[in-house]
Amino acid sequence: MKPLSNSPLAREIAVLLAVKAAVLFVIWLAFFSRPQIPSMIRGMEPARVVTALLHRAPAAVAPEKP
Repeated sequence: MKPLSNSPLAREIAVLLAVKAAVLFVIWLAFFSRPQIPSMIRGMEPARVVTALLHRAPAAVAPEKP
C-alpha cells in the first residue's frame, strides 16, 4: 500500500483546500475587512450600541480616547 502522502488523491485534496482557503481570504478582504464608508463607524461607542440593541442603560463604561 502506498503512503498517503504520495497519493494523488491526497495531493488533489490538499491543493483544493489551499485554493479554497485563498478564495475565502480574498472574499474576506474584499467585503469584511473594513467598513466601506469610514463615517459608518463614527458615533459607534460600545455603550450606545448596547443601549440601542438591548433597550436598556449600559453599565458604566470608560469613554475611549480618540
